[in-house]
Amino acid sequence: TTRNMQRNMMRMSAALRTPARAAIRSRNMSSIDTAAIQKGLQEQATEVASKLPWLLNPAKWQAAQKELGSFASSLAQLPNLPMGTVAAGATACFEVFGLFCIGEVIGRRQLVGYPVKPAGHGHH
Repeated sequence: TTRNMQRNMMRMSAALRTPARAAIRSRNMSSIDTAAIQKGLQEQATEVASKLPWLLNPAKWQAAQKELGSFASSLAQLPNLPMGTVAAGATACFEVFGLFCIGEVIGRRQLVGYPVKPAGHGHH
């Protein structure tokens, strides 16, 4: 799913660059047609909004705010919470952290550190 999200973000990024490229090419690089760029960006924004209807749904935002308020009140009562609830919350936090770490390893394409080029290549 993370890979699919990355692909979708790359497609959206490429789609947003396309109107600017088309506008520049249409004028042989001599001037930029800002109306064409604006129209293309508006079309892309409409397409993105149609793919993410939950993001624009006010009921979803209200539900998220309500859930966040519930979570905040639970944190205020942390000493009084049952051990099972605390353990479930801690487990969820460790799972999120673990998935983050896995994503970092995948992004680096190696287990430890980032790939570093030798000093002689591409140096200023």
